[in-house]
Amino acid sequence: MRSLWSPMKDSAQGLVQSPVQQMDVLFISHLVSAQADPESADFYYGNLPEELASCGLSSLVALQDHAPHTRRSFRKQFIRGGTTSRMVLPRWTTFSQECRLVYRARLSALTILHAVAADGASFKRAVALEAARHATTGSTIASLRLHGAVKRLCARFRPRALFVTWEGHAWERLAFHAARSVNPNIQCIGYQHTVLFPRSHALKRSLGRVYDPDVILTLGDVTRDVLRASEGLRDIPIMTYGSHRRLTTSNWRAPDASTRCLVIPEGLESECLTLFDFAVKAATRMPSMQFVIRTHPVLPFSWLASRYQRFRILPVNMRVSDQAAIIDDFAQSDWALYRGSSAAVHAVLAGVRPIYVERPGELPIDPLFVLKGWRHRVATVEEFGAVVAIDQAMASEDRRREWEPARTFCDRYVVPTNPDIIQRILTDRIRQC
Repeated sequence: MRSLWSPMKDSAQGLVQSPVQQMDVLFISHLVSAQADPESADFYYGNLPEELASCGLSSLVALQDHAPHTRRSFRKQFIRGGTTSRMVLPRWTTFSQECRLVYRARLSALTILHAVAADGASFKRAVALEAARHATTGSTIASLRLHGAVKRLCARFRPRALFVTWEGHAWERLAFHAARSVNPNIQCIGYQHTVLFPRSHALKRSLGRVYDPDVILTLGDVTRDVLRASEGLRDIPIMTYGSHRRLTTSNWRAPDASTRCLVIPEGLESECLTLFDFAVKAATRMPSMQFVIRTHPVLPFSWLASRYQRFRILPVNMRVSDQAAIIDDFAQSDWALYRGSSAAVHAVLAGVRPIYVERPGELPIDPLFVLKGWRHRVATVEEFGAVVAIDQAMASEDRRREWEPARTFCDRYVVPTNPDIIQRILTDRIRQC
């Protein structure tokens, strides 16, 4: 109904002030926080658009809006024109366009159900029912909406290359399809910017030329090697690019770090609840320990506390981080409770011991599942307390010797960016066009 009372304009009209008629590169990125600074580097691509501009390449960053409860005036602050243009994609379109998207989704669901209606296999029917349910969800509608937006942007600015964050989501494949429907020769690049999980299958599969990337860039050598070993990607060049979020580690440690534990959930509500409930129990039973919560920008703690009354009053030894940079929280903590957050990799690089909080009977989502040492897994507060007690009794040199192999591994997992790789890819492509 929001599209009926407050229709959004065509996404391509958001840059009418831009004097640039054609963009060399289109980036699909994400606006993840209502407190984001419009003047700061992009959350995923960093200063890459500016680095490309210094080489004579223009770009447009189109931000998907994930920030909760943002006003239109806030989103307008992110719009800019010129050779490093930027815009925020609308969360919905016109009422008629939204109705067409819903119709297409429901038609697909019915097609799936009819295809297996006569099949007696209970497993196939169960899969079909689940697929039909997902075909009409909000995330599916959002993916179809993005497909239309990318198609219009490509028709308006005729980019020679398209970048998307590469995590295995359906919208990534649809973005490639939309771009190639306008220009079959566009260079489609997937940027694997975060950790890989044991069962990260979607981004390792081939869905055919029109849906697959031409190139995959990774944040480090570990994930590069994992993707290169994937049968479905054997014909796709995979190269290490790095991450602008690779932290510059510091040898400084707070004198009371051995009494502090950082809590670093990923940006999913269910994962926040799991970690926060565990941390509250731990704080209650371990009064000599300090617990510091640092949420993902897409899901601020204040929003969670407004929805869940049990988090409105925290134990006296538990608080929300007041540090601007996560490296400062790492320097003041000896442990970090985590589940699926890529921040665990950076915690290791900073000398923090990551503690994975397990749930009974789950399929693990530990991004450090390959790591043999240094990281611990716990299911109860008692197990966590035992880890803390052993660490507090350990000599600093013994702790450092245990940490070194983990640091070496994470040094390969996430590396500093190498813009020359992207400039070379784009320059070669543009020469061919």
